[in-house]
Amino acid sequence: MVLGKHSGRHAFEDRLKNLGIMINADKLDEALLKFKLLADLSVTQQDDLRASACGGALADPDTCAQARIDWMRGDKTHEEAGGPLRKRARVLGDIISSSPYYVRDTETLYIGSNDGTILEGFKATGMRVLGVTPSTPITAISSMS
Repeated sequence: MVLGKHSGRHAFEDRLKNLGIMINADKLDEALLKFKLLADLSVTQQDDLRASACGGALADPDTCAQARIDWMRGDKTHEEAGGPLRKRARVLGDIISSSPYYVRDTETLYIGSNDGTILEGFKATGMRVLGVTPSTPITAISSMS
């Protein structure tokens, strides 16, 4: 069976068991999410994310690619001065010349940022609920991270 971005939890778990990999339910959900993120990218986008090595603990191209995706999603785990991923003062990119859009029914603010993520959604509490990155910035992420 071939797994892809539409594969379900059960099929993913069965494939891991066939490979001799046993993980708990929490780790399974996390692994499935990461798998689907990579499976949803084109081959060109995946190659671009693997293009240049991050170095250090992220020397493996696949580990580096996943770390870059996590970095784009706001994970600061591998941020260090001088690499392997660029240290940021804050996760959200600068907002310049972007018109905010507020949806009263859901109390959500949508706005574009200048870090490649063109749509951000925030609840009234300030919690980020959405971030959409189009395919073009993904090809440049190895130079941005």
